[in-house]
Amino acid sequence: MKGRMTLFVDASFHPQSGAGGWGSWAIRDEWPQGVFQGGPIRFKAHEIDNSNTAELAGIALALWSHNQQGHLVDLDEVMIQCDNVAALSCIHKRVPRTRIVTQRGIFIGKTSWNNPVVPIILDTIKSTLASTRVALKHVKGHSDPRKDGRSWVNMQCDREARKHMSAMRKELSVVT
Repeated sequence: MKGRMTLFVDASFHPQSGAGGWGSWAIRDEWPQGVFQGGPIRFKAHEIDNSNTAELAGIALALWSHNQQGHLVDLDEVMIQCDNVAALSCIHKRVPRTRIVTQRGIFIGKTSWNNPVVPIILDTIKSTLASTRVALKHVKGHSDPRKDGRSWVNMQCDREARKHMSAMRKELSVVT
C-alpha cells in the first residue's frame, strides 16, 4: 500500500475587490506533523466572482503547491476536507475517482458553475491528482475550535486564507 494524505483547505474572498487567498494544512501517513501553507488566489481581474469559485481555486492551488513540493508522490488517496459544500460537490461531479465521506446532515447537492475559469481550475485538480483516488469530506466552518481537532485546523486554514486575501486587497488598492 502506498500512502495517504489528508488536506484541509479554506479560501477567503472579498467580492468588491476580487481579492482572494487560500490556506491549507496537510499531513501524510508517514509525516510526524502537518504542514500549513497558503497564498493569494491570482487570476485576471474578477475571474473569481464568488466564494464558491474561490474555494475551488483554493483547493486547486493547495494541491498544485503540494504537487510542486513532491508531497503527492506515491499516494493512493488524498482526502480533501473543506467547509464549502458547493466546491466539494463540483469536484465530485467532475473529477474521476472521487468519493464522498458522508456525515450526518451533510448533503452534496446541485450547484451551477457558469464561470469560464471553473473548467481551468478543475483541469488543474484533475491533472494534479492524476491517478490518485480522492475522498471528499465536509468540515463545518466557523465552529468552536475547542470542539475538535478538525474545527481547529479549519480555523487555522481560514486565518491563513484571510491573511493572504487581506494582503491582496492592499496590493489591489495600490494598483487601482
